Amino acid sequence: MWTKTLLLFFLATALFGEIPLRFSSFQADFVQQIDDQDNKIVKYYGKIYAKKPKIALWQYTQPIVKNVYINDDAVVIVEPELEQVIMRKIQDDFDIFSLLKEAKKVGKNRYEAHYKDTLFTLYFDGKNIQKLLYKDNFGNLVTITFSNQKYDIKLDQEIFTPKYSKEFDLIME
Repeated sequence: MWTKTLLLFFLATALFGEIPLRFSSFQADFVQQIDDQDNKIVKYYGKIYAKKPKIALWQYTQPIVKNVYINDDAVVIVEPELEQVIMRKIQDDFDIFSLLKEAKKVGKNRYEAHYKDTLFTLYFDGKNIQKLLYKDNFGNLVTITFSNQKYDIKLDQEIFTPKYSKEFDLIME
């Protein structure tokens, strides 16, 4: 679960890195595909909203509903179907901006960056972020494909405030 949160933080902040992307906000639809070692594929669908300096909302809509809020140094995961909220701090040693500053162009529209033992590959066509790939701690290939990208749009700060029922279980990690 921590790897997914780290990835979400990476993606939210990757949008503002040194790869030739110059904008202050981002919105897109996404498909997150996970290919496991047994050739099973799971797909999640949703929408991302992100804003400088480091805030984002990942709204998963299918096959489950889940909202992942990222604000500077914390992640809040709201899972309505489980009636739970998970809150955790993001590790202090994770400096995504330095990581992306060092990202290398390795092919047409392709950039690579390393964090710890993970290689992240970002596809960027010069105008839009196309997709991001990496292998998680379990050897699964994770591919996140973006569509309907919008840049420098006005995003109300309120959408980045976690919303959930007071009846939900609260888990602090």
